[in-house]
Amino acid sequence: MRLPRINNPIAIGASFAVGQTITFALMGLLVKLVTETHHPFEAMFSRSFFCLIICTLALASLGKLPKLRQANMRNQFIRGTIGTIGMVFTFYAFKMLPLSEVQSILFAAPIFVVAMSYPVLRERVGPWRSGAALAGFLGVLLIVQPGAISNFSGGLVALAAAFFHAAIMVILRWLGKSEEPLVTVFYFSLISSLAILPFMLMNFHVPTLQTGFMLVMVGVVAFCLQFCLTKSYIYADASIIAPITYLNMLWALMLDFFIWGYVPGFAVLAGAAIIITSNFVIILRESKLNKKPSIEINS
Repeated sequence: MRLPRINNPIAIGASFAVGQTITFALMGLLVKLVTETHHPFEAMFSRSFFCLIICTLALASLGKLPKLRQANMRNQFIRGTIGTIGMVFTFYAFKMLPLSEVQSILFAAPIFVVAMSYPVLRERVGPWRSGAALAGFLGVLLIVQPGAISNFSGGLVALAAAFFHAAIMVILRWLGKSEEPLVTVFYFSLISSLAILPFMLMNFHVPTLQTGFMLVMVGVVAFCLQFCLTKSYIYADASIIAPITYLNMLWALMLDFFIWGYVPGFAVLAGAAIIITSNFVIILRESKLNKKPSIEINS
C-alpha cells in the first residue's frame, strides 16, 4: 500500500520539526546513559567524529564535496568554535541533570538572543520583546534557584549551554545562512572533533559492545537532528517551527519518568511554563516585524 504524497510545504516542515524534537530527546538520552560509564568528552568526540563521517558521505553522494573549498572559512571557524563550546556545556548538563531540567533551561536561549540583539546586532528591541525577555529571565531564576533544581551547579552549566546556543543564533543572524547546510555541519563536526580529541584521549575508556553502539549512535542521531532541523526551516517559516520545538519538554518529561522515575518539582515546571510563554511572545512579535526567530540547537 502506497503512502499518500504530502504536497503541503508547511506540513512537511512541521513533520521535520517533530523529527528534530525526537532526535534531540534521543541524543540527550544516549548522552546521559553513555556518560554513566564514559567521560562526557568521549561522547562529544563520538558525536562529532561519526557525524563528520556521515556528513562527508552525504556530500560525496550528492556531488557537493567541491563546495567545501568554497566555504567562508572565517565564518565557519567562528561558528564551529562557539558551537563546540556550547556542546561541551550541553553534554555536561545532560550528565549532571535530569533531561527535563536541562531542556527547561535550554529554552532560555531565545531570551538571551533578545538580550544580545542590540549590543551585538544593533537591532532595536521594543517593549514587548523586552518585557517577554525579562519575564523569561525570571522563569530561569525560578528554575536555577538553590533547592528548586536537583543540582545547582548543573543548572549553571545548563544556563551556560543556553547562552552559547543563543550566541550561535546571533552569529547566524550576523553572518547569514548563505553557506550550504551540509558544509556547515561538516566544518562544525571537523572543528569540534579536532578540539575535543586531546581531551577524549586523556579520558578514554575502552567501550563495551553496548556502550560502543551508543557512542556511535550519538553521532548518527546528531546528524539526523541537523538534517531535520535544516529541512524544517526550508519548508516552513520559523513562526511555525518554533512552537513545535516545545515538544522537547514533553519527550524529556516522559523519558525522565519512565526510565528514571523522576518528576521535576513545581518550581522547575512553573519556570519552564514562564519561559515558554515568554518565547511565544517573542516569536509572535518577531513574526509581526517580519523577522525569523532562529532556534537552532548546536549540540
